[in-house]
Amino acid sequence: MQAKSLACVMMIGISKPLTRQQGDALNAQRTKVANLAASAFGGAAGTVGGLAGPAGSVAAGTVVTAGVRSYVNDALPTYHAGDVIVNIQAQVNGGIGPQRSSESLIIKT
Repeated sequence: MQAKSLACVMMIGISKPLTRQQGDALNAQRTKVANLAASAFGGAAGTVGGLAGPAGSVAAGTVVTAGVRSYVNDALPTYHAGDVIVNIQAQVNGGIGPQRSSESLIIKT
């Protein structure tokens, strides 16, 4: 987002250190997202692989499911007790319309 001469509204949020229960809840969400993505892509690959016969369907679905689950688990962060989450959001109105940007980072303990 390039604000140039337009007014930019920025908000910064800093969490308190996460408790163990909060870290576990966020990690459980991470696992659910990985499983949902793996199921969606694995099912689609199984359908396409089915054109090669039943064995192709199972093989394609299994390979894609494992790959997507691994990719999502690597892409999403793991949270621990004591971690602090910092979120920065910015918004500019004008030009081609409202533009928003957001970024979060984890400060590990």
